[in-house]
Amino acid sequence: MLDIDLLDPKIDFIFKHIFGRQDNRDILAAFLNAILNLSGPSLITAEGIELLNPFLLQESFDDKSGILDIRARLASGKQLNIEIQLASRRDMAERAVYYFSKMFSEQLHAGDDYHELKKTIVIDILNFKLLQDATSYHSVFHLWEDTARFKLTDVAEFHIIELPRLNVLPSRVDTKELQWLLYLKGVGDDVLEGWAMEEPMLKKARTVQEVLSHSREMRYIYEQRRKALLDHTSLVNWAKEEQEARLKAEEALEQERQTTFQTQEALEQERLTTFQTQAALEQERLTTFQTQAALEQERQTTFQTQAALEQERQTTFRAQEALEQERQTTFRAQEALEQERLRADAALEQERQSRRQSARALVMSILTARFPSEMGRENALVPADAAPERLEALIPMLLTSESLEAAVQLLLSADISPPLG
Repeated sequence: MLDIDLLDPKIDFIFKHIFGRQDNRDILAAFLNAILNLSGPSLITAEGIELLNPFLLQESFDDKSGILDIRARLASGKQLNIEIQLASRRDMAERAVYYFSKMFSEQLHAGDDYHELKKTIVIDILNFKLLQDATSYHSVFHLWEDTARFKLTDVAEFHIIELPRLNVLPSRVDTKELQWLLYLKGVGDDVLEGWAMEEPMLKKARTVQEVLSHSREMRYIYEQRRKALLDHTSLVNWAKEEQEARLKAEEALEQERQTTFQTQEALEQERLTTFQTQAALEQERLTTFQTQAALEQERQTTFQTQAALEQERQTTFRAQEALEQERQTTFRAQEALEQERLRADAALEQERQSRRQSARALVMSILTARFPSEMGRENALVPADAAPERLEALIPMLLTSESLEAAVQLLLSADISPPLG
């Protein structure tokens, strides 16, 4: 064959022509065995595949924008839905679940038992990245319990193959799965010849691809399909860009609204803060005024207290002066009384002296009169300071004394000494 640009097997029209024709079921079987990693008794054979929607050229020509997937049933009853998607679709995961649900539910007819439901496998080969958390180009999903990680049932299985995540050199390929996926991405004949020694169906797939590539009719349909897909992709991208632009505009408006709202909130907060500050300042002013009033009241109280203390001090001083005046008056009165007492004592003493002299003279006169011959030597019997009242008391007895000796004895026996003090 002449050298010619090979038709891209990632275009669903070519993919279904290679893998979805009745006479290419052996290619599909080899592809599925590699993708599903089957071996031994589990291997799928061409005879064990029933194509539920085999490739129809007129259908592919007429439906330029429809979905050209491959639906098949195996001898075991398992169902498969295989789709290759060139254009990026955000709804691919939900779409895979929808196709699964449709195929899975169509198995049952009236009167059938749920146990008759067979496993359904969805294989999506994507020329774009769909799964943000994926760490491999091939992700497999089942119905798992979240915590203990056991299957609820094995009737559902999803394979998401993201070709952009497949970054491996052909020289390092060590599995049939990688060989088939790199074939879809595009490899040279020399590499494919080496792989075909292990996987002959790769050679047949290339042969079918070359035959299609040399057919003007197929190339025309391919170009129409490719254009439709590109147009669809452009339309999707345009819609996506429009949606993104609208979302950005909405986000900008929302951001502006949020900014305006935040600005209003900030202004309201600032107004509230200003009001609170003014209220605090007013409260502080009132507190200061009250403090000053309290201080003034305290000053007035202190002044009144000091005035009262001064008044009390003045009163005390006047009382002390009055007491001192009274003490001086009392002292002068006491001095006057003492002078008067002294004068009275002096007068009394003078009177006493006079009485003493009179009484002593009377006693001596009585004794001299009665005992004239004997009085010369008895004059000293009456002391000069003898108590006059006692001398006066002896006069009657002296008048009746029979002798001077009896009179002297009477004077000696009587205590005529002046009283002490």
